[in-house]
Amino acid sequence: FFLLPSSFFLLPSSFFLLPSSFFLLPSSLINMPKFNVKTVMFYGAMIGSVIVLFKAVTAYGETNLKAPPPIDGGYRLKGNHLPECLKTETLMLIVNQSGIYLGGSLLPVNQNGELEISVDEKPSLDGRWKKTGLSLSGNVPHLTRCNSSDKVKIEGTIKDNILTGKISLNSDNQIFEFRAKREKLVKETKNKGH
Repeated sequence: FFLLPSSFFLLPSSFFLLPSSFFLLPSSLINMPKFNVKTVMFYGAMIGSVIVLFKAVTAYGETNLKAPPPIDGGYRLKGNHLPECLKTETLMLIVNQSGIYLGGSLLPVNQNGELEISVDEKPSLDGRWKKTGLSLSGNVPHLTRCNSSDKVKIEGTIKDNILTGKISLNSDNQIFEFRAKREKLVKETKNKGH
């Protein structure tokens, strides 16, 4: 449609010329110190060491620092599998758990299958959860047939909510084996009038 003169596309050659000072770098960049090979190697080794250490700690944590399974609750122990002074009709091993730390009590159960003593009392047994299972030890103050100096020791493993363990008293050299199924404990809340 429109014809433009050929001179329209011609630009003066001076248009593409820039002053030579435009390409000069500041003297501060020219006089920068060169990289020292030893410094680069040092920082590279430090970064590599941190990465290796991080991977080692992560691998250790994934294999050795697993959370223990939830084992808190009640375990009914039959009297015929227990040391002499523990042979009441039935005992309930109460286990309280806080991470790997355990507390517990051996409490008598009445003929109706109810605990004769409140679960809220301070546990008389203490122990820990280890890789192989639980370990509890302490006094049994609620069992009157045992001497006050008698200390009970309980060790066991739990699989599928079944505690398979051994129980012994310091006054008796015998070790008794038992099995008990885990039961959830329901704490009764008493309404207090105002």
